[in-house]
Amino acid sequence: MHTPETDALNAQIAEQQKLINEALRELGDAYARKYGPAFDPAFTPQFNKIFAAQNAIGNMLSEIRELKGLTLCQNCRNEYPKNAPACAVCRCPNPSYVPPAPLQPAMPVAPAMSVAQSVACTACGFPVKEGNLFCTNCGKKIEEVAAPAPAPQGKVCRSCGAVMPDENAFCSNCGTRF
Repeated sequence: MHTPETDALNAQIAEQQKLINEALRELGDAYARKYGPAFDPAFTPQFNKIFAAQNAIGNMLSEIRELKGLTLCQNCRNEYPKNAPACAVCRCPNPSYVPPAPLQPAMPVAPAMSVAQSVACTACGFPVKEGNLFCTNCGKKIEEVAAPAPAPQGKVCRSCGAVMPDENAFCSNCGTRF
C-alpha cells in the first residue's frame, strides 16, 4: 500500500543509495589512482571494463575532432584546427601542416613609376610622385625634392613564400610575423 509516509521513506532510501553509490565510485577512483596497473588480479574484470570504456571514449573523441577538422596537440593536449601551422596554446608545430602555395600580391607593392618620376618623402622615405605636395604614406608636406626613391621591393614570407610590402609587419597571406 502506498501512502505519503511510505513514499517519503522510499525517497529517503533512494537518496541514501545514491550517497552509497557515489562513495563506492570515489573509493574505486581512489584505488585505481593509487594502485594503477599494479591492481589486485581479483579486480581484473572491473579494470578491463574501465579500460575498454576509456578506449571507446578516446575513439569517439578522435572521431569528433575529425568531424570538426581539429587535431590534438601532442605537447599540451589542446585541440586546434588541422590546417593551423602550430598549436595556439603552446606554439608546438603541427607535424601535418602543409603551407599554402605562395600567392602573388594582388596589387603592386607601391605605385609603379620610374625613378625619374618619383622622389622619396623626407619624413618616411616612401616614393612620392614628382609634383605631389603631400606624401601619400605619412601625409607630410613635401618641402623640397629629395633623392630619388629606391625601386620598391617587398619582403618574402619565410612560411609561405608570398611577397609583401616592406612596411608590413605580418604576412597578409598566412599571418606570420616578419
